[in-house]
Amino acid sequence: MSASSNRFALLDSETTGSGSDRGSSVVSAQHSSPLREIPIINLKLDRESGNGDPQNPPFLSHFPTIRTPQTLQNFILPYIASCFFVLDSQLDINYFAKIINLLGAAPYITQIAFSGFYWFSGVRDNRRSNPALMFAAQLPYLADVTLIFHTAGLTESCYGERDRIRMESINLEQSKSLRCIRLNDVIDFYDMRRLLECNNLQVLRLDLIKSSIVERYCQQGDPASTYRDLIHWCRQNLFEKLGRPVTIDAKINGEMPGY
Repeated sequence: MSASSNRFALLDSETTGSGSDRGSSVVSAQHSSPLREIPIINLKLDRESGNGDPQNPPFLSHFPTIRTPQTLQNFILPYIASCFFVLDSQLDINYFAKIINLLGAAPYITQIAFSGFYWFSGVRDNRRSNPALMFAAQLPYLADVTLIFHTAGLTESCYGERDRIRMESINLEQSKSLRCIRLNDVIDFYDMRRLLECNNLQVLRLDLIKSSIVERYCQQGDPASTYRDLIHWCRQNLFEKLGRPVTIDAKINGEMPGY
């Protein structure tokens, strides 16, 4: 199994590390290079198992609690640079940001996955940015980013709120009708242009969770088609912004979308 396949399989894993000196937030995925494993740090599990204390995160429990400049530079920061971090929510982002600030680790974060990216409720009203992508853009050497989408986040009701409520009393099934959101609206909703600020991005991993319920009620368009358009948008705009190609590893429910 490839490293990328392992990563997708482990995004929501609660598997504990095999070593007794590792917290339950640490799992490993074998890299394509011989005998190299990538520590995968689930920050939700780390935060919950460590009482949310960013000064003593469990994923660093196998290092001395008293951190000298030498141990920080020679051991802790290089270890952090090798890790693949999984963030599920705003709580994880806040927790991780505090750890990074305490350790001065921003230049050492190279691989992150936003496993709950699809839960973002959108740029609207007074919310002017996506905190996940804003966080990513502040990591100067971030090279590998994973974003998980859901078909529910690529669709909307066919009716305005008032008409939908009225329709519920007339035809409940019809009131649930969905239509695909236009690509430009998806880009704005998720603040995708902020991804272009990740100047050292080398690999972008995208996955779409397909819902049978959404598929049943989506009568106008195909969310998977919008997702494919988003893939092309990412590829083209990252190339134009960075002046070089970025590898796009895109899947639908963990499988290649076949486009």
